[in-house]
Amino acid sequence: MEVEKIEKNILSKKELTTSTVIKLFNETYPENSNLSDELIKKLLEDIDVSSALDKVERGVAGRKLTIQTDDISLEEQAKEIEKRFSGIKFNRILNHMITARYWGYSCFEIIYNEDFSINTLIPIPYDYITYKTSERAWKVKIGANEIPLNREKFLLCIHRWNPARPTGTNIFESCKTSFLDKEMYQRQLRGLAKKYGDVIIVFPYDENTEFEDIKEQAEQVANMKGQDVIAIPVSRNQGLKDSFDFIKLSDLQPEIYTELENREKEKLIQKILGGTLTINNGGGTGSYSLGEIHQQGLEAVIQEVCNFCTDSLYQLIELDSMFFGYNPNNFSWKLEKVYTEEEIFEKDKKKEEKLSLKLDNMLKLSNIGYKLSKVYLAEYLGIDEVSLEESSTPMQNGILRGEFSKTNNVDDRLFNTVEAQKKFEEYLKKKLDKFTENIEEQIIEQLKKIEEGGEFTLNLDYSELEDDLILSQIRAYATAKAIISGLSLDEFDPFNMPFQEAIKSFIDKTPILYETIEEITEEVRAHSFWLKKSTDLEMTSKLFENMKKSLETGTTFKQWVKDSKETVEKLGLGKQGYYLENVYRTNMFSQYSIGNYKQLKEDEEFFPYWQYHAIEDNKTTSICRTLNGKIFKSDNPFWDIYYPPNHYQCRSTVICLSKDDMKEYGYKVSKYDETMTGEELGSFKGNPANRYWEDMEKRANEKQGVFVWE
Repeated sequence: MEVEKIEKNILSKKELTTSTVIKLFNETYPENSNLSDELIKKLLEDIDVSSALDKVERGVAGRKLTIQTDDISLEEQAKEIEKRFSGIKFNRILNHMITARYWGYSCFEIIYNEDFSINTLIPIPYDYITYKTSERAWKVKIGANEIPLNREKFLLCIHRWNPARPTGTNIFESCKTSFLDKEMYQRQLRGLAKKYGDVIIVFPYDENTEFEDIKEQAEQVANMKGQDVIAIPVSRNQGLKDSFDFIKLSDLQPEIYTELENREKEKLIQKILGGTLTINNGGGTGSYSLGEIHQQGLEAVIQEVCNFCTDSLYQLIELDSMFFGYNPNNFSWKLEKVYTEEEIFEKDKKKEEKLSLKLDNMLKLSNIGYKLSKVYLAEYLGIDEVSLEESSTPMQNGILRGEFSKTNNVDDRLFNTVEAQKKFEEYLKKKLDKFTENIEEQIIEQLKKIEEGGEFTLNLDYSELEDDLILSQIRAYATAKAIISGLSLDEFDPFNMPFQEAIKSFIDKTPILYETIEEITEEVRAHSFWLKKSTDLEMTSKLFENMKKSLETGTTFKQWVKDSKETVEKLGLGKQGYYLENVYRTNMFSQYSIGNYKQLKEDEEFFPYWQYHAIEDNKTTSICRTLNGKIFKSDNPFWDIYYPPNHYQCRSTVICLSKDDMKEYGYKVSKYDETMTGEELGSFKGNPANRYWEDMEKRANEKQGVFVWE
């Protein structure tokens, strides 16, 4: 006899009926909730579950398995590796590999050819593989024996391994409850007639009635029918005659049952497919957008499965490399999506719709007086520049672009960037002697004025260096803008002409606005105090320590001052001295990098990929040689650490790449290792555009400010 409360007052027959059904469907039935092998098999046989799993598996099977490399020079080797695996029927292998998602793991025996290339993989049934917890070892059953699994002979694929789950994690852990509930509703509906008969007596009681009284009344009603009854609480203002009811099984509305079952089915399928919808995309209002969300969720699940498969297959590359001699870290597996004709058509259709919208937007901009550059138009519309003909000198955001070259590909940009870097280096060589000579003269002059026993410090004039830093950043910014736009930059040496004349030349001969020049000038002048302070203190420290050592060996202060010119040269502080050269070149290249970075950031919407480029010769450091050619998205954390300069006299730079560039040249984005810290760079760690002046201030404050002779 059922005498249980529903935590709700019943006010109508409709509500009474609905609540009764829910009550009936939520009666507790003993059920083993452990995720046993038997339960997993039942899940795999369930029509809803198997349909969802098939959808994911078809999404994986429909992709093409290839060997990839991020190094262009290794592409031929990648093809050779892929050729050695070409005889393996990977579709069948992937189908078995995916079962690791259901059982936690899957396993294969590796079969070799005579030349030690891999011939095929033979799936091993789940039941034949076991994990010995006491030994922390995997074993395969062969007859009555168990042999250990070794990497050279077996490929073991563990799904979502972690120390607490050495045998892997299956996807059914999260949907076990929903499946059991769905089963329960199906089972309970079938059992209702058996338990209650054709008619269910609903016995109402006042919610304030004592339980013993309720039980007595229920027994009286039950004796009338000879079967169990359902007790439902009612409010005080309702009488028995108003609430007493007989519910036929035929009166149990099918939609109530369907809703309850589908509710759990929905949860179950969502957990497997990763979307908000189930097997179909729904209908009615908003079905398109919901379908899009569902598809995105499904694609994410498929990609996750693909990643699991390619990560598991990496062991084959490692084994292959042992016998054929190459670095396996340079290669990886990839499951590439293969589009059907219908999908290609749909993609092209959407592309055309977007293009139409873009053209409409550009027409509106044109109508209000804006002119857009050829580079912008080509990139924005996703077409080749050669398809565009210019009717007048184009402008972008008020910036005069000038006459475009007919080619502005990666090769051109790289060549022009390197040539501009070389030119910049030539200018620095001419100016370097003048800078070091000037500083040397100032140092010697000030040393002569230092009194014995007084304060020992330098206070040098770096105004010329300050001007050069401004011109360096402006030149890099203007050069990058010209190169990206496909312009021919009028060549001139800004460092060997008066400052104001150099500024005028930039305005007249480069695609740069005066307001940009003003911003750069104000930035450098506002912070150059820290460069002066840091450099003054560093050179003072060097000279002070040298003076103390000289005095300890018996040299008099006067003699030391007399020999100051020789001392200055010895410490690298004189004309053509190594220290002053480092100061000048490093800071000039830092500002050059900042200028280049600012322009690249302005155009990152159209050129979202950046490539590290080092000038390779006998002066190239191991750091820059290692980083040379690496490609990352402009917002990748790599650039926050390794944006050049990365050492003293660093000559490396960065060039930008569009999506079309990446596709046309077959470039691949480099793998970013999150363990990369840049600690080997020392004080050069970081992006100069973000922390140059911050570092200068830090260096200045870390140095001792007063040096007193004792």
